[in-house]
Amino acid sequence: MSTNLKTVNDMIECICEEIRIQKNYLNDNNPDTIYFGGGTPSLLSYDALYSIITTIKTYYNIDPQCEITIECNIQDLTITKLQQLKQLGFNRLSVGIQSFNKKLLKKINRPCKKEDIYNAVDNIKQSHFTNVNLDIIFGIPGQTKEDIENDIKEILKIHPQHISAYALTIEKKTLFHYLIQNKKISIDENIITDGFLLIDNILTKNGYEHYEISNYCLKGFQSKHNSNYWDIKKQYLGIGPGAHSYNISSRQWNIENNILYIHAIKNHTVPITKEILTLEKKKMEYIMLSLRTKEGCDITTLQNEFKYNIDTKYLHFLQHHQLANITANKIILTPNGMLLADKIIAQILN
Repeated sequence: MSTNLKTVNDMIECICEEIRIQKNYLNDNNPDTIYFGGGTPSLLSYDALYSIITTIKTYYNIDPQCEITIECNIQDLTITKLQQLKQLGFNRLSVGIQSFNKKLLKKINRPCKKEDIYNAVDNIKQSHFTNVNLDIIFGIPGQTKEDIENDIKEILKIHPQHISAYALTIEKKTLFHYLIQNKKISIDENIITDGFLLIDNILTKNGYEHYEISNYCLKGFQSKHNSNYWDIKKQYLGIGPGAHSYNISSRQWNIENNILYIHAIKNHTVPITKEILTLEKKKMEYIMLSLRTKEGCDITTLQNEFKYNIDTKYLHFLQHHQLANITANKIILTPNGMLLADKIIAQILN
């Protein structure tokens, strides 16, 4: 989201207008989670956040137990800001730590220091937030296995309720992409593999449940919002540029360009691309999404709902090579299997 004040004000106005336009998308169902994410929503003023929250509550009955999350930058987490978020009804924070290593933070253009992270954590505790996710990244060029282990040890000192651990992804038109294309730096796939398995080993030994490829939680703190994305029976509505929505029968996504989005909404039109989901596409999505999670892919569901049978020889192969556990008619990937999830999914769909 642009930091230009007029653009921000226009964007907030258009987000509220889109909520109004899309009020019937969920078929009279009220959301059980609300998520402010993408960009830097914690930069928004109290008044801007209040406008959006108030608009949501105008068109939906929001249960007091509704999980309401906001993604936050470390630098934004002052006591004042946290008190405002609490007052607005936010009850879950997702904070981008990325790393505690100053040199690595500099590489990924993160200006904060280790001390900033701990100051923010102290402010969170003082503000009595009891459902907090911390994001970390592994596979940063130059990062060692020891660096990853040190980051996990630092996170365990904080002991958040939820941890998301993502392998570094390279977006086009970024400095990293340019450097890789010109062979100035390289991504070490061995570090990504070792880091993934190391993180899984340490966190699960310390009481965290590895419930999705990139996500860990203490008992009872699984992200309700993210879990909806991995369940093809749960619909959701996304608001704003680039936001995705799903209502069981179709998926749609908004245009990403801020200016074009604002122009369309001001003309009372949501600028979407829509995809109708055939039975074949639903089958593909079910396999891709379910295999990400600890619940796994249900073989009976594939047979009954999608009329699809998986090659039993391949299931035996997965079990034999400890890439998946096949129990209670479910395929549940092991950590080693999760590393090869894309290849396994492609083979199952073949």
